[in-house]
Amino acid sequence: MYESRDLLTTRRRCICCHMRMALTGRRARGASTTPAPNGLPSRGEEPDNTATSRWSVLARPGFRRLFVADLISNVGDWVGLLAVVAVASRIAGRAELGVAAVMSARMIPGLIMGPLSGVLADRWDRRRTMLAVNAGRAVIVFPLPFVRSLPLLCLASFLLEAQADLWGPARQASLPHLVERRELPAANSLSLVSIYGMLPVGSAFFAGLVTIGSSFSIFGVELPRETTAYWFDVVTFIVAIVILRKLRLPVRERGPSRGTRMRDTVRELREGIIYVVHHRLVRAVVLCLPLGIGLGSAVVPLAPVLSRRVLDMGSSGFGLLIASLGVGAGLSVFVASAFGGRRSNPLLFSAALTGCGIAVASVAVLATLPTAMVGMAATGLGAGLVYSTGFSIVQESVPDELRGRAFGVLSQALRLALLGGLTLWPVVSTVLQDEVGGRRFAIGDFGHTLDGARVTLWLAGLAIFLVGLLATRLTRRAASDEDAQAVTGTGLAVRP
Repeated sequence: MYESRDLLTTRRRCICCHMRMALTGRRARGASTTPAPNGLPSRGEEPDNTATSRWSVLARPGFRRLFVADLISNVGDWVGLLAVVAVASRIAGRAELGVAAVMSARMIPGLIMGPLSGVLADRWDRRRTMLAVNAGRAVIVFPLPFVRSLPLLCLASFLLEAQADLWGPARQASLPHLVERRELPAANSLSLVSIYGMLPVGSAFFAGLVTIGSSFSIFGVELPRETTAYWFDVVTFIVAIVILRKLRLPVRERGPSRGTRMRDTVRELREGIIYVVHHRLVRAVVLCLPLGIGLGSAVVPLAPVLSRRVLDMGSSGFGLLIASLGVGAGLSVFVASAFGGRRSNPLLFSAALTGCGIAVASVAVLATLPTAMVGMAATGLGAGLVYSTGFSIVQESVPDELRGRAFGVLSQALRLALLGGLTLWPVVSTVLQDEVGGRRFAIGDFGHTLDGARVTLWLAGLAIFLVGLLATRLTRRAASDEDAQAVTGTGLAVRP
């Protein structure tokens, strides 16, 4: 009971502070802002978005430093992943089993450590956590050229992903200290681009490194041709460490001393879950964001099937569809920069979910490659906006001392949703292909030959659309509660 009162008191104080800043911002709207004395972004006023401020996020030295470190280390991540997959496929008895083994090993930490990594992000110094993670990954990757067994490769993959799970909550919880509130959607969109936009770059580097590399020996040990790719990955981690050493984050005020026993860890985790469950706007994001992304993941495993059976384009069509998805995600940076903001983020989040559902369904309806590429680009745009605005809402709404745990919960939900979507949608498509594949469906002059992948995408699009409607209702209720509390001055923003 005593701990619950302390937690509630802390939440009320945080919300009261946020309300005072919001009311101050309404009275001073249109006034110019100045940086805080410590060089971090000011938290007082939230100016309107203008065309001249859309790219101001890249002018923030702290965010620019983090973004560049992300770009470099993510290129190395993709190069290292491709190297591990290539070696695993070669040393395993069957290539498919080797790839499946190392990829499964990378999934396990996220399913186990998601919430725990959020607790550690709130307990430890976040800058030092990010530095330690990069150092740890460099230490793990460096000896991989000497590894000759699949179990050891799986162990290395497990440890690498466990380190990455510590990086995520620490990074996301630090972002509000590096940019202004109005810049959070653009910052989150750029973060998404720095991860998935580096896949083609990493693939090109891997192909080049393997091509120029050759098998050689050190101390009589024959090393594989992927050695140069492994050690390139190590170099990217070291460069990221050098860049992040000068990253400035505020020294967080520490509450009462927290132990490291399991009971203390469980208590801290429970505090974060309680906040997520009882804050209506955060709860809406943590519920609807994973649902939407998990349902929308159907386009990834079904894109090659759609390209082969419906568009009759084979692998080249699949590559163009995935490229269009990436282009759409990149365009979300512009939209988030132009329209994102504290008041507009919930509306943009709900609208993006609804639009993403329509886009996914349109991919199945459009029967030519150019139009299907437009549908995939729209899907990427919607997914990018859902990601960036959803993360921005959590970053704005959760107090700093609980933010890491909130992102731990959200990351866990996202991983489970993606794992379920990528696993179940191909099964659904196969079942539907056996049941309705080849049948003709027509309404007047409009007709389609049914295909399992098409029907699956229709169902996924409809489900995402419904999730968007649910998000609209939940965010509106949360906004109405916030407005009512601002009028009454109760300061209670956490309600069941």
